[in-house]
Amino acid sequence: MIKKFVVNSLSIYIGRFGTQILTLMTLPLISSSISNNELTLYVLSLSIIAFSTVMFDYSSQTLGVKLVARNLVSIRRVFPEVMVVKTIFVLLYLFLIIIIYFTPIENAYIYTILICIAQGLRVTWYYNAINKRYLIVFSDLISRIFILITLYFLPALSLETVLLVFLICDSIITLYLNGRFFNQLWFKSIFKSFSNFYLYLNEGKDHFISRFLGAVYTNLTIPIGSLFFATASISNIVFAEKVARITVSLISPLSLVLYPILCGAVSKKFKKYSYISLLAIGILSSLFLLLFGKYILFYLFKVEDNQAIIYLNILSIVPFLVSVGSVYGVLELNISGKYNHLRSISLFSLFSFIVMMGFTVYFKTAEGLIAAIILPETVFVLGLMYFWRKYD
Repeated sequence: MIKKFVVNSLSIYIGRFGTQILTLMTLPLISSSISNNELTLYVLSLSIIAFSTVMFDYSSQTLGVKLVARNLVSIRRVFPEVMVVKTIFVLLYLFLIIIIYFTPIENAYIYTILICIAQGLRVTWYYNAINKRYLIVFSDLISRIFILITLYFLPALSLETVLLVFLICDSIITLYLNGRFFNQLWFKSIFKSFSNFYLYLNEGKDHFISRFLGAVYTNLTIPIGSLFFATASISNIVFAEKVARITVSLISPLSLVLYPILCGAVSKKFKKYSYISLLAIGILSSLFLLLFGKYILFYLFKVEDNQAIIYLNILSIVPFLVSVGSVYGVLELNISGKYNHLRSISLFSLFSFIVMMGFTVYFKTAEGLIAAIILPETVFVLGLMYFWRKYD
């Protein structure tokens, strides 16, 4: 068990580290070719795409993974149900594209929504369930290599060109990962799944609500802030938040590897070892951000402003908070099936976010966005500590 866990974790981290390096190499190339305003819009687009992933996932990353990992149901039953949910979101996003097309909004957002659809249709939950997430990671790695080479050789770059390249590459990866399941997309199979569709929605609603609430303050703080503040006034916050989220993304692979394994029968020793490993990575990520974050800001975004460095130093606590939330919330509560408690804690976190955003907008202080990023994560962790102290 431990050997399988270590091999999967190492392969994923090698692939994820390579993907992040290529992403970091791509950012200076993009930032040197487009305006500062377009760069800010690009970072906002990345936040929207990350939020959209939660929408398309619904509860497949927990409920679907658990059912398949424990061999409770066949993949042939779960897959059509998941795809019905994803199809509904595709239709909603296409309707949103039509609205944007007839409004004077940046065309780049149309490409952003199409990227959301391309990534949202991936069956990543299945590869998590069978402990083959490395296929997803290495597919992303190949995609980022192609993106870097393409952007390097293009004679002129604009925000729309950059997003178009991402759209093409993400679509190809989605076709590759989903290719083995095309035979299960027969209309007969999907129509038969409607008999269990309501059950799937009902079982997954608490988890979806908790993830949706968390995604609002995790991925939409900056996009929402951009509605009330000029992009120039929050550019330092945008770049600091992006570097922090890149660091946080190094924590998620381990929790995704652990989830299907911990859904099965494992020893308390292995469980304890797994949780300690995740917490250790969170602490190391926070320390790394505190010590080397300013260099990342400079080499990626050419940002030397001391205010941006201060923002990033404050946000260095976020990876640790996320690791604690992953251990006691994303893993422990989901594995034990206590989705309703996770939903309640997420609701309190969202409430703290709304209050903080209200103060930020009312007092017209863009720095409040930093507090709006950290406060919900802190409330989430405190809520988890209270729950385990009271009910465990």
